[in-house]
Amino acid sequence: MQYHYVTSGDAALEELGEADDEGKPYSLCMIDWKMPDMDGVTVTQKIREIFGDDTIVIIVSAYDLNEVEAQGRQAGADFSIPKPLFQSTVFDIMMRITDGKYHKVQSLEESKDKFDFAGKKVLLAEDVALNMEVAVSLLNMVGIEVVCAEDGVQAVNLYERSKEFEYDAILLDINMPNKDGYEAAMDIRSSVRKDAKMIPIYAMTANAFTEDVTAALNAGMNGHIAKPIETDVLYKTLQKAFEERDMR
Repeated sequence: MQYHYVTSGDAALEELGEADDEGKPYSLCMIDWKMPDMDGVTVTQKIREIFGDDTIVIIVSAYDLNEVEAQGRQAGADFSIPKPLFQSTVFDIMMRITDGKYHKVQSLEESKDKFDFAGKKVLLAEDVALNMEVAVSLLNMVGIEVVCAEDGVQAVNLYERSKEFEYDAILLDINMPNKDGYEAAMDIRSSVRKDAKMIPIYAMTANAFTEDVTAALNAGMNGHIAKPIETDVLYKTLQKAFEERDMR
């Protein structure tokens, strides 16, 4: 995609006007719901008044989507999606807009070619369904089989019921009900199984402060993967973990 961004509603309308005058109109606008001076509803209304219905408008908001979607539709928006933006959310909306007719860019293909983890199996614990969906998609993309747990208790139970060395790595969200990621990691490390001390365990959390990283290490984890997940960081971290594990 070719794209351009601006930081206000007035600037958006000006940019749309210039593109229209040049005969290169924008086919899609993603508009924040809450902006100073001119909010997303007003910008959408003006887009429809000035430029008609040819431009697809997506309202992006961290607020209640039911309210946003109703007001957005009334103003002329085509879609509403939540913040923070995840790769899967953006991908899904683009697939809907294009009816699935898209061209895979070279960078995605290169990423798949560069990281091939076919045959690897990961235990993933995440209590937020959307976050789990994103993580599973990213892991499946490079050939990793994923077993999912909705909290720390499930994660520990799944680990205990598995065969020794069945999992090549464990990814634990920190803030989970019933048992958090730190507690789950400590339970796994204290197991009498042969792989308990060897299996790579990584924390996944939006908190990336030094004390959070230290807490993960103190719980017996190998490291920390910040959220939102950056694909290159995730893949490189797992690649290093798999290589070190295979060398043992």
